[in-house]
Amino acid sequence: MTLLTICQAVADDIGLDVRPVSVVGNPDTDAQRLLRFAARVGSDLASRAPWQALRLVHTFTAGGAETQAGAIPAGFLRFSPETLWDETNGLPITGQVGATEYQARKYNLASAGYAGPLRWFTRRADALLIWPVPPSGTVISFAYQSGAFCQSAGGTPQAAWLADTDTGRISEELITLGMIYRFLLADGQPFGQAQADYERRLALEITSDAPRARVLAAGDIFARRSVRFTGEPTSTGGRGF
Repeated sequence: MTLLTICQAVADDIGLDVRPVSVVGNPDTDAQRLLRFAARVGSDLASRAPWQALRLVHTFTAGGAETQAGAIPAGFLRFSPETLWDETNGLPITGQVGATEYQARKYNLASAGYAGPLRWFTRRADALLIWPVPPSGTVISFAYQSGAFCQSAGGTPQAAWLADTDTGRISEELITLGMIYRFLLADGQPFGQAQADYERRLALEITSDAPRARVLAAGDIFARRSVRFTGEPTSTGGRGF
């Protein structure tokens, strides 16, 4: 579904007098409201769960300073836990730690002269800080959640609807249900069932999207049966135990 077909589905469901033939740039009041609700629902959904479709990896090269210039990409929402890595040396960088721990590690007398290899990171003033300072040229990467809930027809991630041909990167049916609920609520119409449908679908989508926890049975250990490798780093050559 595109932005236009999503908005047309919402218009059909709530019984708007005029079914929009365009949305972006359309001066019609209902078309503008549909675009505004599509933006609100998309932005809200992006922050509601760690959607795998919005999980990206960013790589940058350290410049020899504590504050890593340009390390936070456009559309960044939050770090995926425990994913910041010093790729050059194959070591994790611990964090995101709080301001108190970061300052204590940096200025504690026991830390005087410490240059690594262990490192910690925090965020301050929307910048990424790493201590001890990684040598210039160190390659660092991390996974993060993006706020780019939609994309262009060519597949470029976006944090806003820019054209009628844009498509969702989160379930478009979920976006549709969220828009129906918000439109009815804003208009003072009965919205309870629409809200319930939206929340029910949201819970289902979150559950379906989440990675399943790996369960290791006792028989796998004692019978030494093959265990599927999940991609997690281990010390046993990828057996997972």
